Amino acid sequence: MDLDELSDFVLVATHGGYAQASRSSGRSKATLSRKVLALEASLGVRLFERGTRSVHLTTTGPTLRGGPYFKKKLRGSAYERHELKWLK
Repeated sequence: MDLDELSDFVLVATHGGYAQASRSSGRSKATLSRKVLALEASLGVRLFERGTRSVHLTTTGPTLRGGPYFKKKLRGSAYERHELKWLK
């Protein structure tokens, strides 16, 4: 599990689908899908119920999104970016 996978998960969850998330972020739907599938594989759970034109969070999705690990990972990455900025 990496930060890109987590951030793409949040992007898709926030926008309610891959097409909307793709338009918003400028990333391809295939890239977003691949990252979310990799995250699901690493966790061993499904985060989205996929329909033909939409996705919906499973009961696990909101748990991950609001959970302490997710918040810690994001906080850590923000700290790392801040520290790296000072090194440049």
